[in-house]
Parts: sequence; C-alpha cells; structure tokens
Amino acid sequence: MGNRVHFIGIAGGTGAGKTTLAGKLLAALGEEAGLLHLDHYFRPGTPTHNRPEAIDCGKLLADMDRLQAGICVEVKNRVGELYTIEPRPLIFIEGHLLLCFPEVRERLDLAVYIDLDSDERVVRRICRNVERFGMPLAQVAAWYLSDAKEGHDRFIEPTRRYADLIIWGDLKERSINALLAAVKALQS
Repeated sequence: MGNRVHFIGIAGGTGAGKTTLAGKLLAALGEEAGLLHLDHYFRPGTPTHNRPEAIDCGKLLADMDRLQAGICVEVKNRVGELYTIEPRPLIFIEGHLLLCFPEVRERLDLAVYIDLDSDERVVRRICRNVERFGMPLAQVAAWYLSDAKEGHDRFIEPTRRYADLIIWGDLKERSINALLAAVKALQS
C-alpha cells in the first residue's frame, strides 16, 4: 500500500447514524484510521447547515490533499476548539452533505450512504438536540420542518445514487463487519 491515504465517505440524512458508524469503525480499526467531520467545514455565519453552500469544500479538499501528502491538518469544531488530524492509512469523512460535491466524490475510495426511515431519523435528531444540547422540543421540531427536511429531500437523499454501499441505519453487526471487510480490502 505504501503511504497512500484511503478516503472513505459516510453520508446520509440527519440522525441516520453517520457519527455512530464512524465511531464503531474507528474503534475496530484503531491506529490505522482517522476521522474528519464535515461539520468542521461549515462556513461561519451561514443561515443553514443543510445546503451545500454551507460547506467550505475548498478547505476540505485542501485538507484531503495535505493528509494524502502526509501532512497533519488542523480543524476547528463548532465551538472553536482546535483539533489536529494526523495522516493515517484510512481516513473516514462523515457528513450529511458529503456526496453533494463531485470533487470530493472523485477522491473517495469508498462512498457509504446510511439510509433510515425519515420518522426514525427525526426522532433521533430531536432526542439528541433536546438531551445533549438542551434545546426546547418545539424549537427542534420547527427547525427540522423548516430547514432540515427540505435540505434532506433536495440535497442529501438524491446523493444516495453516488454511494458504493448503502447500509441501513440500525447498524447491525453484520453490516458493520461487511463494511469493515470492504474498507480493509482497500489496503490490499
């Protein structure tokens, strides 16, 4: 394999299980894998995070180039904390809008789309925003209906056709094992 970095994209709607899947894959692969969150590439001040223009695709592509060249990258999360991502043989990139960008899709060695019924996705998202972030239920529901649902239907759902693999968001062990086998095959 040499020093080549393999990029694996994980896309799907809000609440589908992208971050959970990425965590399970990282735990299984250990030091040979790293993770970029597309959330760290939101343009400051964008009114919505559910449209492709909210993402600084140029920065993401530049960071992918740096990692491919063996150079660490620094990203900031939503609260401004700085993180260093080291080059690893396998880099997962997870985010709901990931497959919207042809330039990113071309650089992915494997594109995964997590599918899940919209009702289950919205319930997961409501629970997460209420429990983790303390947002009022009415605010989360209004946001979903006025922004996230339209963004999903218009921009995210259509990108499932670009996926090499589509897995169901219940993340059964056999699905994760099949995905791990596909990821490990990239290195041979």
